[in-house]
Amino acid sequence: ISSFVSIMRGCNNMCSFCVVPFTRGRERSRDAESIINECKELFENGYRERRLPEVAAIDRTAFEKIRALSPGGGDELVAQVVQAYLKAAERELARLEQGLADVDAGVVAKAAHALKSSSFKVGAEGFAGCCKTLEEAARAARWDEIPGGVDAMRAAWLRVEVALKSLLVELAK
Repeated sequence: ISSFVSIMRGCNNMCSFCVVPFTRGRERSRDAESIINECKELFENGYRERRLPEVAAIDRTAFEKIRALSPGGGDELVAQVVQAYLKAAERELARLEQGLADVDAGVVAKAAHALKSSSFKVGAEGFAGCCKTLEEAARAARWDEIPGGVDAMRAAWLRVEVALKSLLVELAK
């Protein structure tokens, strides 16, 4: 049994035929914990597949490569890699935020680079792409582009974080 889980509310597109931006407001992300709790509740009620209607946050084929490295081909190594990635990503995101607060393009670029490199390994290609764009803007000290890059990266991170934490719940069952 599958279910759709919305991670966004509203819409920023102003299509001439659509009323969503006027009835539901501007686009905004749901809180990560509420999405994770909804996924847990769905699992407890028999749903085994959660679908995020927006662009997939992670490419699950990346986990097949990780499973292939495990002697038993099991999910234990996948869970360990995902947990390590989430911990390292939180550390790099904090470093990036500090670089923004200090207006230090070098720190922003290094944090974005670290996030980009590790994100490809867990299939977070969209997030990695956002990090790449932000890294390039920071390396060139294009401060006019950095706020938009940070906003895109934060939105992508929310989707990745929810998807990976949901995966961990799934693997724990």
